[in-house]
Amino acid sequence: MIGPDGLLPVPDDAERTLTGWEFYPAALGEAVRRAAELAPGVPLVVTENGIATDDDTRRVAYTAGAWPAWRTRWPTASTYAAISIGPPSTTTSGEATGPPSVSSSW
Repeated sequence: MIGPDGLLPVPDDAERTLTGWEFYPAALGEAVRRAAELAPGVPLVVTENGIATDDDTRRVAYTAGAWPAWRTRWPTASTYAAISIGPPSTTTSGEATGPPSVSSSW
């Protein structure tokens, strides 16, 4: 975690990722909440959230642990619709064609 003066020490008994960072799923919600406080009214986009691991069960657990705080704070469809629609479509030359159409009941 990062405090006002920089990195906070990782507790000795904390689970760590391959890079030594603390396994802390709540970090996503806390970081976005803080960004929203610092820049009210500015749209926020999370482009990536994950951990360095060679164990996919831990990767799934991390992601599953991150979303409850997110959904509680921002329960609108646009908040997490990207999970269901995936990345923007591209042509074989790599040219972006925009996101796929969305039909969601979120």
